[in-house]
Amino acid sequence: MTTSPDSWTAEHFSQSLPAGPGQDDVPAPLRHVADTLESYGQLDVQDLVLHGHHEITEHGAWPSVTVYFRRPLIKLVAPAPDSE
Repeated sequence: MTTSPDSWTAEHFSQSLPAGPGQDDVPAPLRHVADTLESYGQLDVQDLVLHGHHEITEHGAWPSVTVYFRRPLIKLVAPAPDSE
């Protein structure tokens, strides 16, 4: 008998600096991602990908960061039966 692999779903977001002068500052989007992760609260980060030269504009490289994450599972508890 074979078993199915476990499956899971991850959410994601990407961030970069606004296009224009200074868009090639690599530490800045990393700081923005850190701030965003802190604002979300408890997350299970699955992967973090830095795209260093993913896109090039007239202002140079335009790095971005993509974060793949899962929110913690919430255990639902059945309400206690009424005691009458």
